[in-house]
Amino acid sequence: MRLLPVLFVAAATLAGSEAQARREFPYMVERAGPRIDRVDIIDKGIYRAIPKLSQQDEASPTGGVRALAGITLIKNTDTFKPTLGMHFGIRYTIRGFPAGARVRIKIVQHYPIAGLKNPRNQKATYSYEQTSMKVVGYPAFEGYHLGAPWELVPGIWSFEIWHEGRLLAEQKFELTAN
Repeated sequence: MRLLPVLFVAAATLAGSEAQARREFPYMVERAGPRIDRVDIIDKGIYRAIPKLSQQDEASPTGGVRALAGITLIKNTDTFKPTLGMHFGIRYTIRGFPAGARVRIKIVQHYPIAGLKNPRNQKATYSYEQTSMKVVGYPAFEGYHLGAPWELVPGIWSFEIWHEGRLLAEQKFELTAN
């Protein structure tokens, strides 16, 4: 029984590819779970999107989060003047094995040093994090909707994508005052 892991490694190496190893030794590969190698940022900047579904989340600066549909890139940029109603963020793909596997990632948004101060509760928020299930090999979107005047804060905003304590990608945006 002690030789089994060594035999699997040797067999997988001889098989020549992960796909072939998965076909020949599915019971061994399944135990290991999905593997995430990296995150590729497809595009970044300003998007058009249709709000689809909202839910409360008191940890977010606005007190809620919403799902979007029809996400379309308008301008590929990391520097812009914020305007009311604007969506900005990143579209990305998680790369790993096997394609189609669902993985839990953590998204962290960092806001400018002044923070976002919601007038409803007078609370300043400097960062926000949430976990989300994503699919390996398929595009995903993370962004922010500037829906109120108090959110139009100039400075550096960033999006980070984490998995199991490892930073996979980061994108910074500079929102300008002019």
